[in-house]
Amino acid sequence: MQILASVTFVLIWSTGFIVARAIGDAPQTFLFCRFLGAALVLGLVCVVCRHLVTRFPHRLRLWKPAAALVGAESAEPGSGVRTVWTLLFIGALQNGAYLCLSYFAVVDGFPAGIMALVGGWQPVLTLVVTALVVRRRPDQAVLLGVGVSLVGIAFVLVPGVLGTAGPVRPIHIVLAFTAVTCLSAGTIWQKRVAAHPLLPTLAWQSLGAAGVAFVAAILTDERGADFGWPFLAGLVWSVLGISILAMLIMVHLVRVRSAAYVSALVLGAPPLAALEAALLFGERLSFVQWTGTVLTLVGVGLVVLVPQGSPPELRRSR
Repeated sequence: MQILASVTFVLIWSTGFIVARAIGDAPQTFLFCRFLGAALVLGLVCVVCRHLVTRFPHRLRLWKPAAALVGAESAEPGSGVRTVWTLLFIGALQNGAYLCLSYFAVVDGFPAGIMALVGGWQPVLTLVVTALVVRRRPDQAVLLGVGVSLVGIAFVLVPGVLGTAGPVRPIHIVLAFTAVTCLSAGTIWQKRVAAHPLLPTLAWQSLGAAGVAFVAAILTDERGADFGWPFLAGLVWSVLGISILAMLIMVHLVRVRSAAYVSALVLGAPPLAALEAALLFGERLSFVQWTGTVLTLVGVGLVVLVPQGSPPELRRSR
């Protein structure tokens, strides 16, 4: 089941690169609508599930899984203002800061290929922080998978990067690495809220991300967003597919496996996005890029196929 969830997550996550084509010149406005929409949908689901559990107590046994998911069975562990602020903070880091900074850098002229290549820093940073702070060494299969995937991503992206015209400003590099660092920090912090119901957790985190996107839209003074069908179609898929389904799977995998495991899975998104672009938009991949795609997916496969009895990050260093 975890293998199916992992493959589904990578496939959905890769579509974010494709959706980016539909947002036009107002990326922060798009992200604000996406995060706010996800928060509203998840909040509505939580309210409806609580109502059903309360209204039909004689069927509580049937609704028990849903009740546990939305926190209707019992009080949330450590619930209160502090918990809410923690969830908002994680969402602001993992979704808001990461995507807002990334989109701003790309719109400002930072090559998208280089931005995707910098994304390879995320699993490496996660592994280093986990090893130093948590004092747990990742499984060797995870290390090998990350290494193979990074080589594969380089094969996929470097040809496009070398063909990109225009200088890269230092501020772009700072924004890119800051964005990826925020994503890594948010992923690691997910462990702090592992005891809380999944849907409310994700709803509050989406709201935190929406707050960051709202501030970013004001600071960048975005105007003239095109709310045509491409924008709306991309928004619906981003809310339901990426911000809700993919994030639910991500948070679940962080809880049952590890942050390093999920970070390694993210490496499969760029090459899959290249394949999707080739199929949908007719973009051609060279032999080197096809080779890199295969290498990256092999590396992710090494991580996914780690036996469940020996999950990554859970073997303490001796």
